[in-house]
Amino acid sequence: MATDLEYSRAMLEALATTSSDDLRQALQDLALVRGDLKQLAFGDSMDLACRLAMVLGTLCVDNTDASVRLIDVARSLLMSLLEHSNGVLARSVPEVFERLLDALAVTTTSQQSVSAHMHMILFTTLSVALECVGLPKTDPLWHRLDPVLDPIFASIATKPNSSNLSPSTAPWRGLLDDSHDVTAVRDIQTFLSSAVSATQTPLQTQLYSLGHWAALFTGVCLCLTSIFLGTLGTAALNVVLGVGTSMIVYCVHTLHSSWNQSRRRQSLLRVALRRCELPYTGPEWCHLPPKPKSAPSSANQPPTSGPSRRLATIDEYADDDPVERKLKDLSSLPPVDASLLASLNPSEMLDALQRLQALLATADVSPETRAKVERGLQVLEHIQRQTPESPLD
Repeated sequence: MATDLEYSRAMLEALATTSSDDLRQALQDLALVRGDLKQLAFGDSMDLACRLAMVLGTLCVDNTDASVRLIDVARSLLMSLLEHSNGVLARSVPEVFERLLDALAVTTTSQQSVSAHMHMILFTTLSVALECVGLPKTDPLWHRLDPVLDPIFASIATKPNSSNLSPSTAPWRGLLDDSHDVTAVRDIQTFLSSAVSATQTPLQTQLYSLGHWAALFTGVCLCLTSIFLGTLGTAALNVVLGVGTSMIVYCVHTLHSSWNQSRRRQSLLRVALRRCELPYTGPEWCHLPPKPKSAPSSANQPPTSGPSRRLATIDEYADDDPVERKLKDLSSLPPVDASLLASLNPSEMLDALQRLQALLATADVSPETRAKVERGLQVLEHIQRQTPESPLD
């Protein structure tokens, strides 16, 4: 039975199919083990996220009604992987979320009039933003997110019918009728404005955290030292005890603030995921607009003038001599303007090539070089025949 399925590596490998039917089945099988996806180890979670990103890229290129439905299923699976990621996926494989944002843009283009679906896309975008809290504002992923988040937050900052709303807020107007949704979006906006660092990278954040833990341990050691070393004077004892206590208080306060921020982020992420984790199952689906018919490229059109560019068959050249074949090619060249020959002084060029050919007759050079010189002589002789008034005559 489907309920007895468990996640396996075979489900991951099944996503590599090129058949749309097999891909649909693979995504459905993963949706049946959604609970297992939330408990995956980091390596397995990253592998699955990367494979889903590849699927999204392929579906975005297809850009059909069927592919948009599969994009939504893949999107929901990625959302399940975020619940216990704690920002690790965004720091390790940010390309996954760039591909997800591309897929959301494709879905928004066709499903903009479906309020229930756009509601899920809105909270999907907010979930991605919460996953990227550990990245600095200078990260390219935030450069992709900010132009999408700003219209979302602007749509709840003013009244829906206000004339101050910019056109970019159009996809998000009227989606947040529920007061709980509005509160959730405002809480996420407030949290992002205070939690996202301007320039601090994830590595710097980890180093600062380790530094605070080291300072806390040092402060505890200083306090214990001041207690057990009674041979020191009262002044020295007070200094050691004061320094140790200050370090403990500062480090505990900093670490507690960081812990509270992590808990707050996780709480807001769960709120957003409850609204977007499952795929859209509503009855209303908008069809993609018809693709514009592109004009045939000039590369596919036959030339209107000039020498023929038809490819010869093998039989046509089967019995030809290579030298005769070259001469046939030369005869198809267009006439040459005499004014161009006057500026190039072809007589000197022909004389130089003849002397070069004589030198190469005894030199140790490759056959290709001799062939190029012979080809140049043939071209100049052809030019001479085409221009009887040329100085070569």
